[in-house]
Amino acid sequence: MRARLRLAPALLLGAAACGGASTPPAPASEGIPDAAATPCTAPADVTLRNAREVWPTLTSTCLLAPASNAVTARGEGLRYELRAPLFSDYTDKERMVVLPPGAAAEYRPEGALAFPVGTVLVKTFSYGGVAGEPRRALETRLLVHTRTGWIGLPYVWEARYHVPSANQCAKCHEQRGRLEPLGPTAENMQVAGISPLPAWAAAGHVTGMPASPPPLLPAWDDASAAPVAARARAWLDANCAYCHSRAGTASPSGLYLGAHETDPGHFGVCKSPVAAGKGTGGRRYAIVPGRPDESILLYRLEATSPDEAMPELGRSVVHAESVALVRAWIEGLEGDCATPSP
Repeated sequence: MRARLRLAPALLLGAAACGGASTPPAPASEGIPDAAATPCTAPADVTLRNAREVWPTLTSTCLLAPASNAVTARGEGLRYELRAPLFSDYTDKERMVVLPPGAAAEYRPEGALAFPVGTVLVKTFSYGGVAGEPRRALETRLLVHTRTGWIGLPYVWEARYHVPSANQCAKCHEQRGRLEPLGPTAENMQVAGISPLPAWAAAGHVTGMPASPPPLLPAWDDASAAPVAARARAWLDANCAYCHSRAGTASPSGLYLGAHETDPGHFGVCKSPVAAGKGTGGRRYAIVPGRPDESILLYRLEATSPDEAMPELGRSVVHAESVALVRAWIEGLEGDCATPSP
């Protein structure tokens, strides 16, 4: 496995280029510059137009050192996990924040932390690494906070691995018309089961931390962590609410799947679809209390056809464990749809 990676043929979408053309494919024989002999371009100055020239490989970022199916930071990288991660066909993911020297992120009680310009969020997808099976890296995806907004850059370890297109990137990450990080929120970030933010704040990496930050989302896959309803809502928050929120691309649907949505009609109970076509599976309401097999939500989680599956992107198989959890949650809901919600 080569330690320096070739930039994937299709760059993801930048905040100022929503729906724009992708960077042309890089030729297979493209040379890999030596970072030690090449001037380094700062993250703030990378663009979708110049990325293939200035950051053609992870090594050429001068921030990251890829080797042996893993990526480490050349300086200080802040590693973290998510309480409720996005499901991506059972891939494992390693996450890291690389802040600009001397800069700090700003705490936010809702949504992602406010990361300064020059921040790079690093996520490496892989398979294996259990039961003696060697770990196999697939892709390292960078989300780079440039002077003009966030842009996404995927670097592939395996040539056959599919990376999202520009429009697909926007489908998930666009919030109120701008690309934004999704996972690194105060209530979703963890290290060894606890929030890393107090330690990061003590080290000067986060400012504005309250004395009593909100609790973390419940671990969706830990039956002892919280009731079924709270864990199901946490999973839906991470896997659906980036679109199904008032700021997301599915806002017109009126279906809001964030963990803190309190209106049952808005999170789907007895709610008729605005426009779902064959994605309804012939069912009338998003959620029918006590009847998961009559609920559109469960139908879409169990579907694999691209025009029916939810989430729409990032998976080609059914996430059996989350389907079982959401099924149990719907089975436990009381009431009926004799008087449907709007």
